[in-house]
Amino acid sequence: MQDEASVLIVDDELGPRESLRMILKPIFNVHTAENGEKALEFIKQKPVNLVTLDLKMPGIPGIEVLKEIKGYNPDIEVIIITGYGRLNTAVEALKYGALDYIDKPFNIPQVEEAVKKGVKRYKVNTLSRMLTQTLNIPNEEIQGVIKMGHTQLEDQLIYAEKLTVLGKLTPKIAHEINNHLQIIYGMAQQGLIKTKGEEVFNKYFDSIFTEAEKIDHIAQQLMKYGKPPEHKKDNINVQKILDYSLNLLEDFGETKRFHVRRCYRDALPLIRGDKFQLEQVFINIIINASHAVEKTTNKELIVETDLSSDGQSIEVTISDTGCGIKEENLEKIFSPFFTTKEEEKGKGLGLSIVKAFVEKHQGHIEVKSKLGKGTSFKIILPITSNNKACLEQA
Repeated sequence: MQDEASVLIVDDELGPRESLRMILKPIFNVHTAENGEKALEFIKQKPVNLVTLDLKMPGIPGIEVLKEIKGYNPDIEVIIITGYGRLNTAVEALKYGALDYIDKPFNIPQVEEAVKKGVKRYKVNTLSRMLTQTLNIPNEEIQGVIKMGHTQLEDQLIYAEKLTVLGKLTPKIAHEINNHLQIIYGMAQQGLIKTKGEEVFNKYFDSIFTEAEKIDHIAQQLMKYGKPPEHKKDNINVQKILDYSLNLLEDFGETKRFHVRRCYRDALPLIRGDKFQLEQVFINIIINASHAVEKTTNKELIVETDLSSDGQSIEVTISDTGCGIKEENLEKIFSPFFTTKEEEKGKGLGLSIVKAFVEKHQGHIEVKSKLGKGTSFKIILPITSNNKACLEQA
């Protein structure tokens, strides 16, 4: 069944323009424009819900077209689809209100999903505005509360969507780091040759190579972390996932704030689970702990693994000696967007994701905290019957 939403495809190349038209035509009312001028003219004459926009076109540049569209009607969603994008243009497009950023050559499911999400968001925003206008509540205080809540929710949704797009850009960031790193390596090699291996210079060039290798390792981790997750379940050694998460955060400097103590049980059964999701569980909790110990003198993180008393589950306990959580906030911390952190440290999505991922593994999570003393998260993950006899040495 065709959606009544109107989608405008803007691309100066006939091939991609027609490909997108054929992909989206069975689902939406599709129109095309071969340049920015025609696109803007069309938008001012007919209603449009979403625009797919190329960046490099004759006439008005794509970024300027994006700004014009958002200036004319900020509700129109714009998805950038381009083969000429670089990291700085992607960031610029997001800054001016683009919903998503897709590289050419694109794949059909990716485009369909992005456009469907954009159209849905357009409808939600439009409906919200209509309801606000229709209700027209005279009480100024109530109006203020509604407006504040709507603005906050809108900001949070935009933040979540931009996190998704930035996740797609992570491999591109790592690639650009690697490009510059190769120049550093090359210049250092030339420096060694020019100085003919003199000991006083060798010391400095060795330091350059050592630090460059560290940057290279971080770039490789970024590329690995930025790959789309497969979301498949395997037999998993929980302690190896914990070690990977701790090592990754150490590379990014997150665990340098405290001493990490690992207290692992010698042998634990494997569990059946999604490696990516469990990494997210542990990484989010460890990052929270990292922020919690910032203003304390005793900075310690204790990571423990054990078997439950009935032998049916693996228990992972992550404790910090941080500032703790107020008792009245304990029941709220797993709610989406709840946070007590400063703005730059997050929007409160982390622990709601943690809870969702643990529950997807038929597990549950417990939290204990004492203000000024620290916080302890216990993640309980059930062992499947097939894995109860499958013990691995940690």
